[in-house]
Amino acid sequence: MSDSNPIVAEVRALEQQIMSLTALHAALRRKAFGRNLKSSILEGPAGQVDLRDLITAERPKLLLIVNMGVRCNYCMAYADSIAGVSRHLGEDLTVVLASGSPVAEIAALREKRQWPFACYSFTSPALPEELGLYDANNGVMPGIAGLSRGADGIIVTAINDFEPGDVFAPLWHLRALVDPAWDDLSPKGA
Repeated sequence: MSDSNPIVAEVRALEQQIMSLTALHAALRRKAFGRNLKSSILEGPAGQVDLRDLITAERPKLLLIVNMGVRCNYCMAYADSIAGVSRHLGEDLTVVLASGSPVAEIAALREKRQWPFACYSFTSPALPEELGLYDANNGVMPGIAGLSRGADGIIVTAINDFEPGDVFAPLWHLRALVDPAWDDLSPKGA
């Protein structure tokens, strides 16, 4: 896209810098993680499930969406965003959501929102604590973890918390195209 406006050229240059920083961020993230996961048990409609059983030889990678609970509109926006792209993330990847809400509540919300991924509840704070997505005062905190199958168990490949304006939910970026107060946007409820 060509434009003689110097500010447009500045915007394009900034976009290129953001792409370069994204590549650097991904490379540093790979160096920062790589440890084995100790906690791996979640609760589902049929009982307990071990993340080890969800990371298979055919699907050796897993994205674990960490959700505060069904009453968090921001968590719903992130899950909805990831649901929209989940089928494009590759055949070697499984996406699951784990919530601070009880199994029945998160299962009902999954059905209502038609999420394509399985949803579970945390059996204890051990797993979100290990991922750094737990606060003693607030409980489970929102984020996402990349996990992969390793010779000795599950390897944590990356962890990111969620916050408005990050790259994991495009709604703020889309709103920014039309509104200078994009960061005031609050996601809608269930």
